[in-house]
Amino acid sequence: MLWLQVWRTLGVDRTATVTFSAERRDAHVIRRVLFICTENRARSQMAEGLLRYLSGGRFEVFSAGTEPGQLSPLSIQVMREIGIDISGQWSKGVEEFAGQEFDFVVTVCDSARQACPYFPGNGRRLHWEVADPAEAETAGGDALAAFRTARDDLRGRIEQFLKNEASDSPSRALMGLPWRKRPRLFWSLFRDKRVPMAAKLILPAMGLYLLMPVDLIPDFIPVVGYLDDLLIVIAGLWLFLQFCPRPVFDEHIESLRS
Repeated sequence: MLWLQVWRTLGVDRTATVTFSAERRDAHVIRRVLFICTENRARSQMAEGLLRYLSGGRFEVFSAGTEPGQLSPLSIQVMREIGIDISGQWSKGVEEFAGQEFDFVVTVCDSARQACPYFPGNGRRLHWEVADPAEAETAGGDALAAFRTARDDLRGRIEQFLKNEASDSPSRALMGLPWRKRPRLFWSLFRDKRVPMAAKLILPAMGLYLLMPVDLIPDFIPVVGYLDDLLIVIAGLWLFLQFCPRPVFDEHIESLRS
């Protein structure tokens, strides 16, 4: 793999790559999401199970309630209908997550939005107004149909959420910046102490390769001779963006957009 070749060029041993992989997994790939509703018995529980299943483990997902009750058996039933088992989940209060950082905090009812506590960090807050299926239970209506409706509403929102997150990759965000601001992004990320040192080594490794007297394709060959250098630059910059912690990257992107 290309990044292993870069590591060997720098003389870094394989233990560094293990540390690098762990940093990348913890800081970039796994993003934390917390769903909040009032009782944490229906909507937020179904949202937790849906995102965990539909994302294939790309998110670390939690749910909580401002006034937690008990997980509804109907929530388990309607989720089981679409092949998702949430019977191992349980109701939790938001205070259990006090002081924790999340990339996204999603409230699924107005009362939860008003009572939602502060969470540290630069995570985004989203609000999805989803009809409460428990109202059908108390009113003597078709509760099962109401739970199915809420489930399908949440599924549509989560599928769109995943599409938006996939389209907002670091590379796409970079291309959305004006040309003159792109070098500033790399420089500011390189200077940021929150970016792992192993990620920063990619940039000097890329420069070291460009200065090497031996090329994969000799430079004296017209046009094609510089193809390997161009590929190394593109691959190096792409790897650097991929290994930067996403919240840090988003912070710098937003500052350059403003």
